[in-house]
Amino acid sequence: MSVHVDPVDWKTTSEETLRQAHELLIIEEAHALPHDPPIPFAERKADLRMSRSARKKVAWLLFEGDRAVGLAEIVMGMVDNLNSSDVLLFLHPDVRGRGLARTLAKPVIEALEQHQRSRLVVEVSEGSPSIPLLEKLGFSFGMMETRSRLRIDELDRQLMASWIKRARERAGDYELLFFTDRMPDDLLVPYAELLGVMNTAPRESLEEEDESFTPEEIREVEDNFFRLGAELPAMVARHRPTGQLAGFTNMSYSDLNPPQLWQWGTGVDPAHRNRGLGRWLKAAMIEELMARFPQAERVDTYNAGSNEPMLNINIAMGFKPIANYHVYQGSLDAARRWVGEVG
Repeated sequence: MSVHVDPVDWKTTSEETLRQAHELLIIEEAHALPHDPPIPFAERKADLRMSRSARKKVAWLLFEGDRAVGLAEIVMGMVDNLNSSDVLLFLHPDVRGRGLARTLAKPVIEALEQHQRSRLVVEVSEGSPSIPLLEKLGFSFGMMETRSRLRIDELDRQLMASWIKRARERAGDYELLFFTDRMPDDLLVPYAELLGVMNTAPRESLEEEDESFTPEEIREVEDNFFRLGAELPAMVARHRPTGQLAGFTNMSYSDLNPPQLWQWGTGVDPAHRNRGLGRWLKAAMIEELMARFPQAERVDTYNAGSNEPMLNINIAMGFKPIANYHVYQGSLDAARRWVGEVG
């Protein structure tokens, strides 16, 4: 049966092609979370079709006959980290051990060369069969990411109330502002600046540059979510005397997967820390969203394994680790040598 690799444009490809990619990704994700139900196809389709001007996605599918048996994707920052690229390469277990990974990797290498990317970042679930190969190629361990989950029916509401009460006592000069629609125009620039606090999160030994956040990209992300009927709630802490934004938290919800909420960033400007603002933001936000989305059953989030301050807050809230992911980094030269090997 013939084997061939086809480039895929997620934005324009057919629904059938997206469905084949979805089936492969379900298998890939099940390695880390074997007991989780697969995400709905409608949500996957929306995620794959979503695009951002600051991050370019290039993808391929490996076919054996008419059946997709492999998927590769590179995601490249177009503003920051211009030397680097996130790489995913996955083969169906039925076709492993036949050298098809090299076949699929060849156009990936060519695209990385074309875009002048010399460093590859690969994230795999703990215990992945890809880890021995990455280490053989000389890829180094960069950091560990932990995916944690809060089951809403297990949330200690009294604890949340105590966090809110305590923060109001310690941070009497601050107020919380909650938004379910677009960030107001008058707060857009300071909010973009505040998001830069995420660059203080640990990267361990991962070689990454700071990420910039612009008002234009915030509007683009909002447009992407709202176009899909999803919501991107945000809450900010504002220092009343100065009007300065001191901290934020943002989450997301989609009707395409009603039980699921996602916790994205939470950060407090270093000048405003040690006042309980992080706990206040997270407690107040979860209370708001429980009322707004009563069908939600869980909240998932990712944190660097060494991000002790945020992990401590999450654990206290009731988040429990459900999966670990190892992030490796290596050179394009190493990947190129491997693709060129025989056997």
